[in-house]
Amino acid sequence: MRNLRGLLVDNDPGNNQVIEESLDLAFGVFGWKVDWSSHTGAARARRSLRESDPFDFAIIDLYLASSEPNGLSIVPDLHDKQADTFVLVVTSFPELDHNFRDRARRSGAVAAVVRHDLLAESTEWSFPALASKIREHLVSRGLITLGHFSYDRENSQIASMLERLGGQEGGEDQRVRNGERILHNLAMRCLERPRIDEGNFRLSYLTPGRSGAQVCRVDLSMLGEPTESFVLKFGLDREALEREYRKNLEAARILTPQALVTATGVRSDSSGYCAIAARVAEGADTLGGWLQSADPAAARDVADILFGEHLRSLFRPELRSRCVLRDWVQPSVQECGRSRLVLDIYRDVVGHHDAGNFEHADGLLADLLAYIGDRQLPVGHPERLESDAVFVKSFGDLHSSNVLVQTGVHARPVLIDASLFGSAHWATDCARLLVDLMVRVRDPGVPSMLWGGVKLAVSATRALCPCYPGRYPDSQTAVDAFVLRVIDRLPAFLYVEELQLVKDQWHWQWHVALAREFFRQATLRDMTPPRTVLALVSAAIHLRYGVRLLDDLKYT
Repeated sequence: MRNLRGLLVDNDPGNNQVIEESLDLAFGVFGWKVDWSSHTGAARARRSLRESDPFDFAIIDLYLASSEPNGLSIVPDLHDKQADTFVLVVTSFPELDHNFRDRARRSGAVAAVVRHDLLAESTEWSFPALASKIREHLVSRGLITLGHFSYDRENSQIASMLERLGGQEGGEDQRVRNGERILHNLAMRCLERPRIDEGNFRLSYLTPGRSGAQVCRVDLSMLGEPTESFVLKFGLDREALEREYRKNLEAARILTPQALVTATGVRSDSSGYCAIAARVAEGADTLGGWLQSADPAAARDVADILFGEHLRSLFRPELRSRCVLRDWVQPSVQECGRSRLVLDIYRDVVGHHDAGNFEHADGLLADLLAYIGDRQLPVGHPERLESDAVFVKSFGDLHSSNVLVQTGVHARPVLIDASLFGSAHWATDCARLLVDLMVRVRDPGVPSMLWGGVKLAVSATRALCPCYPGRYPDSQTAVDAFVLRVIDRLPAFLYVEELQLVKDQWHWQWHVALAREFFRQATLRDMTPPRTVLALVSAAIHLRYGVRLLDDLKYT
């Protein structure tokens, strides 16, 4: 039970009684109790303030038996005691001063309302809403703490995230504490549990998000209830989060509830940060993290569920559209600019004997340079790009951190963050996930920073097609088991028969889709140099293969 101190000042004792009884009920939902101090005049209230402890909140009548707004004279005294006291000004006579709201805010009040707004149900200032606003105010100012907030303090990723979140002022410890408070408040607002101050929050870090956002997991334990787990995504770009929320709603109308985690609406606090949250099974991990220690058989099952069940609905006939192949293969001006910078940096590295050491490196990179120079595939029969490609609904950003694996008797994948949901080429989702696994998840950590494994990794990326004459490298790892399952069942997972694509059509397009995704990954700033070279060489190989397949097509 939490006790608050509340001040009421109204010349009508009956009004004070109504407010006391109504807010007692509203705060009771949270398990809170209010110690009230009620007065009917400004002078007596100000005298009481000098002799009492600070108040957590105050509700003050604007006109205390006067035609002048003498209730406002109490506000400075409240803030002298405690600068962050929540003050609400009320009036039954708004017609006496149409600017009473601005006048109240200038005096230091949080807001001013007409009395009947408190008495109405389901309004912004109804008593339940007012109790929630007071609670959020006190939490955001650090005057009260809801529940216990914990995390692994030895985890440098979490500490760095919290320090950035905490702003620029103060030392490192102060910034981390500020970050803890902000993230705690955002979690509290998103999860919306009435008695959440009785809960324990456990934070763990998942991944960076888009547009500067961060994604973490929050496990909430409430006394006598099972632990609940949530993915929390937060950042300063409210518009981006609102757009993501709308995209999630759009995706949820097509994907099954078992396939996509549904998110809350965007919540924010006084820090300026905003967040959305989505409930997941306890202990859920990103696909990339889960694959590092998973059983290969379980990895194959997860691939079957993801592509054979969850994404199937995206290929429904009524969701398909058409796009000219020339437009699909054309890189944007921005992509070309980033690609030129990367190629300028790594042109000599690809063939250097201490680095990539690839034979005919100039020829490989020449294909990529021709592609971005002309902004078209370097094909001998450009007229073949005038036909149509099939577009389907696409998750849009299917990578190993946007797939969570929920463990239990049977591991099951679930999708999060549908911010790029929309129409895209039929190979987009599958190509993006496989490429992400090859360059970011397969052989992570120290191996990703060493040059010795680059050529062996390229031999694996060559084989990302069931038609490749060589075989994907034999391996006992879960990552390779997942990738090999997708390769073996690629035509079925991409529903090429349902799309009425013959092999000559889907084969070259699949390789071009891989090339485009490898090239995109090579331009991302967080790639290590060996993985950048891996992505560049793989992009060139699949681009060359796709172009050859297209040029070799027999047209009648």
